[in-house]
Amino acid sequence: MLSEGYSLLYDEASDLGASDLILLVKAESEPMHVFVKAASEAGDDIKKDLERIARDYPGVRIDLDPLPEMEKRKRAAISKDRARYFAPVVGHGGREYERTVLLAFWNGLNHERHLCEVMAEAEPDASLKKFLLDTEKRYDGLYDRVNELLDKEYFKGTSFASAPP
Repeated sequence: MLSEGYSLLYDEASDLGASDLILLVKAESEPMHVFVKAASEAGDDIKKDLERIARDYPGVRIDLDPLPEMEKRKRAAISKDRARYFAPVVGHGGREYERTVLLAFWNGLNHERHLCEVMAEAEPDASLKKFLLDTEKRYDGLYDRVNELLDKEYFKGTSFASAPP
């Protein structure tokens, strides 16, 4: 079960690490650019840490494909829709584009920080538990940063984090 979690964490860190590719597609504001670079660097760091952990701890697997087929298809459909939305020239741009991208980060970071939390609760190895808690804190920091950016630039006067589910 934990290796399924590590595999999910690895896949998401890989995606986060590649997120700076969106900076090549459209022009964006400086605050968004700075945030995306920081998120991408964090994803790269976490991915490298997980690769090291998988080498050092033979019981930790990061190469599993634990998602059910329908979940994989749903995610592929979301990715395809998102690619059309962000496509150069014909896709959306400006503040609408930035808000949508930042909301995607907000959602993804929320998932990852909670994944780290529940994995840490189940992880019996102290050093792996520490890695998960440290990674959770890193995701928490990015989550707080993107939330502040959304509040300040796109949802003035509201607190997005405290909005009801």
